[in-house]
Amino acid sequence: MLHLFQDDELSHVYTLILYPNNSIQIFADYEERIGGDLEDHYDFLKPRRIMDPNVNKPIDWVDEEFIPDPDDKKPDDWDQPEFLLNLDVKKPDDWNEEWDGEWEPPGMINPNYKGEWVPREIANPAYKGEWIHPRIDNPDYVSDPNLYLHDDIGAVGIEIWQVNSSTVYDNIIITDSIEEAKKFAALTLNGTRKGEEKMKKEIDEKLQREEEKKRKEEEEGEDKKKEENSNEDEKKEEEINLNEKQKMVEIKKKDEESESNFDSETSQKEKAESKLENERKLRKDEENELSEDKRERNSNQSMDENEEWKDDVDLSFKVRTYKFFKVLVDY
Repeated sequence: MLHLFQDDELSHVYTLILYPNNSIQIFADYEERIGGDLEDHYDFLKPRRIMDPNVNKPIDWVDEEFIPDPDDKKPDDWDQPEFLLNLDVKKPDDWNEEWDGEWEPPGMINPNYKGEWVPREIANPAYKGEWIHPRIDNPDYVSDPNLYLHDDIGAVGIEIWQVNSSTVYDNIIITDSIEEAKKFAALTLNGTRKGEEKMKKEIDEKLQREEEKKRKEEEEGEDKKKEENSNEDEKKEEEINLNEKQKMVEIKKKDEESESNFDSETSQKEKAESKLENERKLRKDEENELSEDKRERNSNQSMDENEEWKDDVDLSFKVRTYKFFKVLVDY
């Protein structure tokens, strides 16, 4: 009759009524919870019906609804050891087998271990359902029309098994008047329950306030932690950005230095090339002058050696000398 009792930490009134026809009613706070014949709920008498002792379950009766599938076979690679030696772990350098014994790698869980193989189940074609033992009237049953009747009641015993503490039983009445029992229960319940409900409400509200306060503190703590983490993330991001900026500045500086060095090298190279170009022009002019002089000499070989020819030679020499001098000055 565990369903009779309510676990709400409040007082309750339980009422048992025995009728002259051996029927009973059990109420919890004026609400009927159990009703019927007394002997059906308690073993005061031997049972009316019993299992037929002359009938046994048939030997061929199959009450297994499911059986292992005979066609289901265990895979060839199923059986694997549960643990393996971890061969990745090497023997420590300071391991002394004389003192520490023979070294073995530690064990590790085998990732391929699948446990014990169990074949899948299928519906049993021979299943006949649950076997129900036939019942017969109990030949030893004897009814007692006065089962409800007790001439002398000197005490009340309560037998109960429970795991909750602080249970109290009080305000017990035994009477042959249902109205008197109801009035007594009303006085007891109303006088006790109102104070209990008020006290319980105050305690529940207090607990609710404390839980709400605790929840808010936890939320505030989480928000604060999130804010701190956010600040740390922002700080880290700023540090990263600063480092990146510094790196960019350093890279830019290196690029500028490289460009400056390149420009300096380029300028020097251009000067050297310009000098070489001037030298090449000078050599070319000299070669042209020599070539022109050679042509003039060849053309004048047929001429007679006279004063006019000498004058021309002198003049040509003067012109060449002037041109050579002009080139040197320009250079």
